[in-house]
Amino acid sequence: MDNSSAGPGRPSTLDSSGAALCAVAALIGVAGFALAGFVGGTVAVIVAGLGGAFVLARSRPRPFLAAASAEPPVAGPATEPAAPTPQPPHDAIPEDRIDALTGLANENGLKAWFIERLPRLVEERKNIIVLSASLEGLETIVKSRGQSVADKVLIEVARRITAFANEEGIAARTGGGEFASKIAVVPEHSLEYASETAARLAEVLQRPVELSEGVVWIGGCVGAAAGPAREGEGVLARARKALAGAKQIGLGHYVVDRG
Repeated sequence: MDNSSAGPGRPSTLDSSGAALCAVAALIGVAGFALAGFVGGTVAVIVAGLGGAFVLARSRPRPFLAAASAEPPVAGPATEPAAPTPQPPHDAIPEDRIDALTGLANENGLKAWFIERLPRLVEERKNIIVLSASLEGLETIVKSRGQSVADKVLIEVARRITAFANEEGIAARTGGGEFASKIAVVPEHSLEYASETAARLAEVLQRPVELSEGVVWIGGCVGAAAGPAREGEGVLARARKALAGAKQIGLGHYVVDRG
């Protein structure tokens, strides 16, 4: 067993230098007895032992003392991380185009996007998909749970809507519980992709929102439309018309305007 680094409270073993000094002391004692008898031998052993103890004391390693300033850090109070707030899809959007609660574009921002961004998509000959969604029962949430809970629900729904807009697209809150999301896609898959994404968004809007105040059950409807980028605002209008049709059917439904 290696005891070269014995912990606190355990006796340290003699190292090689200590053993050598003991051997020297023993030889000196033997020589003293042989030359000077009992008294001389005893004195020789005592002198050799004191000398060895002095040498060992000088050579024993000393514990390392940390600097006085090296104090352990004091942990601060634990804080709950703030819920992420959806950010505007484009950093350059002015404040008058942003919904203050959710951070999405508002109606002005959505219209500005169609004016400023569509020309490039037209040049690239892309189709666009517009999803128009409605969160139903918002007034009931306000009455039963309070405005602060309703605001948190809107922020969460805005986050879900944002997930359906790609880098070229935009997500917007256009009314109390009205949202829109635009996605640019390649022409040959636009209609099929519109149906697929509308179905997924309708399902996502039925998922409850878990808050510190408790679980809030929500529901909504979705309308979708697809078309060439040059018909941008017309595609938006058709998506909103499809949303109206989905509301007539009931919660959780979606309608795709096929043009």
